[in-house]
Amino acid sequence: MTNSNSIGLPTATAIVIANMIGAGIFTSLGFQLVDTVNTWSINILWCLGAIMALCGALSYAELGTYWARSGGEYHFLSKAFHPLLGYVSGWVSLTNGFSAPIALSSMALGAYVAPYLGLTDSVLAVFTILAISFFHSISIKRSSILQNSTTLLKILLILVIIYFGLTRIPVSSAYLFDNSWKQEILMPAFAVSFVYVTFSYSGWNAAAYIVDEIRDVRKNLPKALLMGTAVVSLLYLLLIFVFLRQNPLEAISGQLEIGQLTAISLFGDKGGE
Repeated sequence: MTNSNSIGLPTATAIVIANMIGAGIFTSLGFQLVDTVNTWSINILWCLGAIMALCGALSYAELGTYWARSGGEYHFLSKAFHPLLGYVSGWVSLTNGFSAPIALSSMALGAYVAPYLGLTDSVLAVFTILAISFFHSISIKRSSILQNSTTLLKILLILVIIYFGLTRIPVSSAYLFDNSWKQEILMPAFAVSFVYVTFSYSGWNAAAYIVDEIRDVRKNLPKALLMGTAVVSLLYLLLIFVFLRQNPLEAISGQLEIGQLTAISLFGDKGGE
């Protein structure tokens, strides 16, 4: 009998996708382009990030089905090594892995949206966190509906940017295909840029934290982790291609709001807003 108070494959996959897609993909490219300007180098960076995320998803799929219990690293480290390591990992995840990204995302939302609502950034950020937390606390069914709908909205918006970015002829682009990538990938700046990439790909392990809530976990957890990671990896690679295609190098190098600059390039000032 199917348990209505459990999470199915679509919602588990949506959790992975929603946790992976964040501010990193829309903000980190500009900093990478300060010292790593060759398009081959940039593509290699993001492909390495995708490979890293998929390897992590494969590892967590194996661990999560072998030790089928919620907790993620806390449970895995406690079982594999010592409960003390799991305890420390749990606190690190609670503060740096969850609370900090939630606060950062809400602050970004406040900075973007608050001026249009006549509110301060901090008020909108706090209200958003409280409202979403309350909605998730009602029931798993309602939480799943919110998770699936917001994830679908994210994907649709990204697909719109990708579609227009691939079909509209750019005025100028940041493409640079030459042999300089062979030197760039050996530079310290390349390794620093990879740190930005790993941040952007973080979240591929999200479903492993709620193993107890997933229906038929031995089958659905590996699928959710791998499908979610693969979908986001493909979207990221296409987005990077669009960002480089639709913007001149000097316009986005060192800039934070790459997503907004690309939207302005594609849709004009109003569309960028």
